[in-house]
Amino acid sequence: MTREMTPFRQPLWWFFLGALGMSAVVAYDMALPVGVGAVLGYITERRVDWVFGRIRKPDNARWRGILSAAFIVLVLVVVFLPISLAVYLALTDLLKLLGHLDWNDLNDKLEHLGPVVAERLQKLGVDVSFDQIRSKAIELVTSKAGAAGGIIAGLLSATPNVLFNTLIIVIGWYVFATEGKAGREEVLPRLIPWARPRQILRETTSEVIESVIIANILVSAVQSMICAVPLMVLRVPRALVWSLLAFFLSFIPIVGTVPITFGAALWCYSQGRTGGAIAMVVVGLFVGSVDNVLRPLFMRSSKSAELSTLWLLVALTSGVSAFGLSGVILGPLAFALFVAYTRALEPPPVVPATLAPAHVADPSVEGPISS
Repeated sequence: MTREMTPFRQPLWWFFLGALGMSAVVAYDMALPVGVGAVLGYITERRVDWVFGRIRKPDNARWRGILSAAFIVLVLVVVFLPISLAVYLALTDLLKLLGHLDWNDLNDKLEHLGPVVAERLQKLGVDVSFDQIRSKAIELVTSKAGAAGGIIAGLLSATPNVLFNTLIIVIGWYVFATEGKAGREEVLPRLIPWARPRQILRETTSEVIESVIIANILVSAVQSMICAVPLMVLRVPRALVWSLLAFFLSFIPIVGTVPITFGAALWCYSQGRTGGAIAMVVVGLFVGSVDNVLRPLFMRSSKSAELSTLWLLVALTSGVSAFGLSGVILGPLAFALFVAYTRALEPPPVVPATLAPAHVADPSVEGPISS
């Protein structure tokens, strides 16, 4: 038996695996903040490695800790704190808007608008009654507004829990940035004792994480800009703040920018601007479709996966359905690992033996002279 198979025959290996599984069960409730910290730490680790390649300092624990802490503080102060304040203000405004809406007045306005819409649809060959339009519209608006209001209210009321999870994320961020590489080198060989599968797992995971992060940032930026234009054109209060909130809400599966677009539509409708409300609903539907199209396209930058747009879309949708927010990474990672290991199983191409070159006489050597 080869040396690579010996860990499975050692009792200590099974005790190690059992202890690891038990630790995972104990830390299950903190999996999301710890996972976010691990991803941020991995990104920071790559940036710190880049800095070490350009400064004349030894790559030791002391300097790695200093550079990692400086990077984390810079990101928190320059990016997260101002953005968090803007997001909090936008959430507060949106919650106030949803709370002050007069739903009876909305129903009365729908009664006046419904017959007009039904008449125009009948001219287009669509036979829909006014009662059907009103019931569907009220059901759609109340369900979306209620879900958005519940999520926003939960975020605002769960301040202690949010602060605690944020603390776990920041601590995990620093720990994984400084000790993540050493931890992987210590644990992975015990979990996967084979060098080649371990290398494929490391490279594929790295590329998928980076491609997911880049794709999410690009898609969120596009959605935020799409929302910002009609918000400013319609002169919705604090349009830029709402657009910034749309950037962060677009990271949340299923919810996305629905609270922004439908919230703006309700505000326009409450101001008697029916055209603006319809425009914001159309923008909301368009933004949702953009998400499903652009995210797989941007994620195709992963070199090891090389998944088609269809399979990336399936991986994202199925991953979110099975694992929630973490499925954004776990879904594409599962498909990418399948492709990477499948290609690793392919036999190497057979290179045909090159023919030996024909013997060419050296002109400097005199040969026999024919008579």
